[in-house]
Amino acid sequence: MRSPAVTSRPVMALTLCLFLISSQIGESYRFSFLGIRLGELSMFKPTGSSDALAPSSSPSPAPAPAPAPARARAPSKKKAPGPRNSDFDTSPGEAVGLEVGFYDGKCSSSVDVEAIIAEQTQEEFKNDPTILPALLRMQFHDCFVHGCDASILIDGQSTEKTAGPNGSVRGYEFIEAVKATLEEQCPGVVSCADIIAVATKELIRLGQGLDYPVQTGRRDGLVSRAQDVNLPSPDMTASEAAAFFDARGFSAEEMVALLGCHTVGITHCNFFQERINPGSGKFDRNMDPRLRSQLIALCQNGPGTPTRLNQDPTNENTVDNTFYGQLLANRGILPVDQDLSRDSETRRFVLGMAGNNTLFNIKLANAMIKLQAFEVLTAASSTARMHGLAVGPRSGPSLAPSPLPSDDGDSGPPSDMGPSPSDMAPPPTPLGPTSPVTPPAPAPPTPSPLPPPPPASLAPSTAPFPSSPGPSQHPTPPSTSLPLPPQSATPPPPLAPPPQSPSPPPASPPTTSPTPPSPAQPSTPPSVGSPTPSGLQVGFYKARCPTDVEALIVTLVAKEFSNDSTILPALLRMQFHDCFVHGCDASILIDGPETEKTAGPNLSVRGYEFIDALKAAVEEQCPGMVSCADIIAIATKEVLKLVSILLASKALAMHLRCLCLS
Repeated sequence: MRSPAVTSRPVMALTLCLFLISSQIGESYRFSFLGIRLGELSMFKPTGSSDALAPSSSPSPAPAPAPAPARARAPSKKKAPGPRNSDFDTSPGEAVGLEVGFYDGKCSSSVDVEAIIAEQTQEEFKNDPTILPALLRMQFHDCFVHGCDASILIDGQSTEKTAGPNGSVRGYEFIEAVKATLEEQCPGVVSCADIIAVATKELIRLGQGLDYPVQTGRRDGLVSRAQDVNLPSPDMTASEAAAFFDARGFSAEEMVALLGCHTVGITHCNFFQERINPGSGKFDRNMDPRLRSQLIALCQNGPGTPTRLNQDPTNENTVDNTFYGQLLANRGILPVDQDLSRDSETRRFVLGMAGNNTLFNIKLANAMIKLQAFEVLTAASSTARMHGLAVGPRSGPSLAPSPLPSDDGDSGPPSDMGPSPSDMAPPPTPLGPTSPVTPPAPAPPTPSPLPPPPPASLAPSTAPFPSSPGPSQHPTPPSTSLPLPPQSATPPPPLAPPPQSPSPPPASPPTTSPTPPSPAQPSTPPSVGSPTPSGLQVGFYKARCPTDVEALIVTLVAKEFSNDSTILPALLRMQFHDCFVHGCDASILIDGPETEKTAGPNLSVRGYEFIDALKAAVEEQCPGMVSCADIIAIATKEVLKLVSILLASKALAMHLRCLCLS
């Protein structure tokens, strides 16, 4: 039996902490110390997995694809968010058959599919940086019509490619060139849909965006109809656009992040001319007068004259948050863009992303992960087309159609990236000329289906800690392999279960020592590298990262605490609310309409942005290794230590003062 002196101390400490948190004194009298109001913690209420969920009113209601891990737990009414498939009534948490590293082992050992795509994308970006907005637009237009199935590539008189909103989409030749290269080295395996997804992610990285993990395993669709193309208009209000995105399972915050892709690309005068014309019913008198004068002078050259969507002169094919700063300065170009900063629902997201480029990059990456998993086809439901631009034999030498007329009536290939009247997708791009491509002869074999893992996300790691590789930033069930950072395509080692059982470690693991220490022999803390019965250990990351990640977290926490001491109760509350629901797994960070974050007791939990910032900083030093659950634990411990130091110093100062007065 454990010594009462040993066991009672943590129980008493926890009881005291809970008392302070739930104390009516803290709420009624706003009791505070060191500038920290304990009343903030008075709302604390441990929740169970069966709690009724309240409508979300949290600052980050965005559903990101981060399904719950496969653990042995009590039944829960909650569903983790995920891709939505309206055609087949797919529930939000249903696995869709995508995975990081899908093509590992499906081609010869010398062929790295994603590395080939990345290499060709880098070369194309070097020669033509405008391929970045081109593929962003292609990805959006493809995914929002029948899902991410590359059906926008299919030729024909009435296919998606011929629809008005897609008239100036370009990049077809580049996708076809990548497809041809892969067919030579791994015939009939890699889908065009995956090529678009991987290339788009690589371009975002080249544009200084976040290098997020791309899941692969999409199959190419065989249905492409122009009448099915239904994309939002640039003339929409922010609330109308939000309703469009909401109908497809995307939150207002995710919409704002995706429209942040307008940080690159250009548009035409005819899509905003009414905003600068005082005689029109849509004249925007709040537009920056200098910008209005510049646009009026520019558009005198004709309605098809192009201009940049992001008016920041420092931004050139760079994925950053400067676009939002332009909106706040009333320098937005498209009506829907500018209204994001004026609508009460979306303005808060614009403000948040305008003030924090790291936050924008994380939000955009999560939104792109979700977009690229939207209504996808997988191995069980379709196949990989042999060619991106055609479904069957064609009579002509080219698999691509001739250039379509541009929006301004020019019959030649336009040199613009402007959206069509019914489109507000990521930055539109010019329609380039096509090139003949000879189709390979063999028919594509269908890859055998694999067990469907959950979609990747930048949400916290939910896998139990293994004894070898560290936890990833992406949720991975214990039965699957832990994905490496997206820079590497090497298959990761399998995730090992905890030493005692495959179930997750309990919040307070019992000791397994057959002879507990006596009162005269107090237990000693575990040494560095010595795992506890639950698989945890002090210094877990020392041999797994090139830098001291705990020291990095400590430094950033100290800086945050010096600016805002209320981060202490914020992190204490986040830690309690996370650990008391499914254990300390950072599941409280997961976005979605029915996640823990949206439950009533969690609506006033804060500190998410701070954890996001810590995660981003750690990812730069040790990518794909440190879990959000560990970041919360280390940060919470550190703020408690900082408070204890301050209290001790104040007590010492008071004691010295008393000695001087006596």
